[in-house]
Amino acid sequence: MRIIELLIDEDELLSGIEAISIVDRPAIQENFIALSEQTKVELTEVDSEKRILMGAALVPNKNIYRADGEDEYYIYFSENTVRKASELFLMRGNQNESTLEHEAKLYGLSVVESWIIEDETHDKSRKYGMELPVGTWMVSMKVNNDEVWNNYVKTGKVKGFSIEGYFTDKVNMGEVNQISEVEAEEILVEMADYIASKKLDLKTYSDYPQGVVNNAKRVLEWVDKNGWGSCGTAVGKRRASQLASKSNLTVSTIKRMYSFLSRHKGDLEASKSYSDGCGKLMYDAWGGKAALRWSRGKLKSLGEIDLAESDGEGDVKTSPKAPKSDTANPSPKGEGTAKGSAKGKTGAKVSSADRKTLQKKADEFNDKYRDKLAYSVTVGMLASVFQRGLGAFNTSHSPKVRSAKQWALARVNAYLYLMKNGRPQNPKYTTDYDLLPKKHPKSSKK
Repeated sequence: MRIIELLIDEDELLSGIEAISIVDRPAIQENFIALSEQTKVELTEVDSEKRILMGAALVPNKNIYRADGEDEYYIYFSENTVRKASELFLMRGNQNESTLEHEAKLYGLSVVESWIIEDETHDKSRKYGMELPVGTWMVSMKVNNDEVWNNYVKTGKVKGFSIEGYFTDKVNMGEVNQISEVEAEEILVEMADYIASKKLDLKTYSDYPQGVVNNAKRVLEWVDKNGWGSCGTAVGKRRASQLASKSNLTVSTIKRMYSFLSRHKGDLEASKSYSDGCGKLMYDAWGGKAALRWSRGKLKSLGEIDLAESDGEGDVKTSPKAPKSDTANPSPKGEGTAKGSAKGKTGAKVSSADRKTLQKKADEFNDKYRDKLAYSVTVGMLASVFQRGLGAFNTSHSPKVRSAKQWALARVNAYLYLMKNGRPQNPKYTTDYDLLPKKHPKSSKK
């Protein structure tokens, strides 16, 4: 059978591990140790009930069996990918994200220790009789949920950890670049919403009915046996996973649900089953009719939409309290060192950390496109665009953007799109043509 290496694509914001599930049959075939006086622990004696599960989350270079319909294969993770996955898991604040058998979202479980085995003899795991290879990602999870501890851990119903996340493989590394610009923008906006909700403790919601969860679960069960085929986008597939695990949703995500489900109601007339085209499959991936009813009611109760003003296609009109993107910033000082105007090349400081980010973007762009386009990007160009973005934030910005840096990086990404495609993604974006190289078709230097 094929053996496929799974990777983390550092250019893809969704790539990485979102949660750790406690399961009966862990795919990596390594059980955890339950540290408590009621649970037998070999080679050691624990004085008091700690309610901690210790075990391997990922083992490097270990073949894991997978089947997609009739297609059978093995996957594995390199030591480098295991380390990256462990780092991103913590950096994104996912320590409290856990599920039961990859289905029910759990509360009261937290990763309290995370480490990579560096030494075959002296690692902490050896104390508990675990013989795992160097490079293994180990975690200790505190269980403050009585039901989970008494009904699943102590009874032996769950025996190990299993990760949940998004990866790509060497064969399909280019797949992320083949998604549409609309999908890419959707994913970026959702990731920004998610990060903001973590940092700013924004209100999120998971009170959608069980019917929404059941619709998404049915889709995933069908896909496990039959595959997605040509159906679905990256956003739609992610939505099904979110709803099936009853994840919290930001208001922005609920708006997109309502908009999608309203626009695509007609698809249900042409598609009556999951095997009959993509309409019903993807509609239920977004939660189905139950999700349309819930999202409509939720947005109305929050004052985010006036249903009398929503158009016939179901597009959500922004509530009057949300400013337009060209509304002047009421606090024109910007954030941090965001000074200057959107027209100049200077006046706003680019930190050393931001300059490193811009250098990386320039290097990656040039590696991929310099020979093909016959021109390149310099860090100086990107720094000028970045500075203009910082200055522009002081004048106006989208209400979805919460910092000058975020607005500046969005402008840099728009500039790179312009460089790569010879035209801007948004026709109104013409303000940085003077920075384009002379050979670029939109350059003002000709």
